[in-house]
Amino acid sequence: MNHKKYDRYELMAAREAWMEPASDMLSSDKKKIYDSRKNAVDMYIDGETREFIEGNYFGYKEYTLEKNMNLTRLHDKFLQKCMDIGIGPDDYPFNKKSLGYQALRRYVKGIERSQVSLANRRTDRDSAQKAASTGYGENRSPLPVAPFSCGQIDGHRIDLLYVTSIELDDGTVIEDVCERCCWLLPVIDMATRCVVGFHMSQESNYNQFDLLKSYQNALTPHESRAFSIEGIDYPDKKGFPSEVYPELNYAMFDEIMLDNAKSHLASNAEIIDI
Repeated sequence: MNHKKYDRYELMAAREAWMEPASDMLSSDKKKIYDSRKNAVDMYIDGETREFIEGNYFGYKEYTLEKNMNLTRLHDKFLQKCMDIGIGPDDYPFNKKSLGYQALRRYVKGIERSQVSLANRRTDRDSAQKAASTGYGENRSPLPVAPFSCGQIDGHRIDLLYVTSIELDDGTVIEDVCERCCWLLPVIDMATRCVVGFHMSQESNYNQFDLLKSYQNALTPHESRAFSIEGIDYPDKKGFPSEVYPELNYAMFDEIMLDNAKSHLASNAEIIDI
């Protein structure tokens, strides 16, 4: 049983068929050992041990009023619980050198890694709110496999210093306006991870019109640019998908993925909902 994981519900059903030993055939010492081991097995099947450990470690008020109980304290309470139900010194965890401490540590750390929402009970309120708003990293949607079945648009801030040339009505060119950042809005095909279009915004933050412009650029045919800087050119296998495969011109996505940025929630952005 140390090397095999059993399904608790299967054991719960099988327990109904287990035969009780004749109590009058057991000595008092053996009867005591049997009762302690039976209690331990029952606790495992009924989930009582698991609930006791998780309730104390993650601070459920039914089990403790102590906040963020450390592992040493949890281990002490676990051993006391084992003694209370009659587990003897020759049984697990008392028959182990570490008294089950390492196994207990692996168990609770495994829960923290696999259940982020539960682990947030041991963090401060600000961290819990951030995790709740950004998600727990659990992708419940199947990954798209067909090109143009699902696209994604998001803004990426680029911090840099550059000068924008502004031509006035009288023909005067002003080149002393220094900018500190710009925004790149790529349109990515989720199945192939190809960038099918993009838009650059020089505003302090991009808006709904920049979002729509990026999608427009993804739909319309692309044309190669002529670079003015010597030594800069496209690689041999250049271009966007629509340049390599002309039949992809004006290809539309079945759906577009957006986050909750304000420009993504604007009424004009609803046109993207194909």
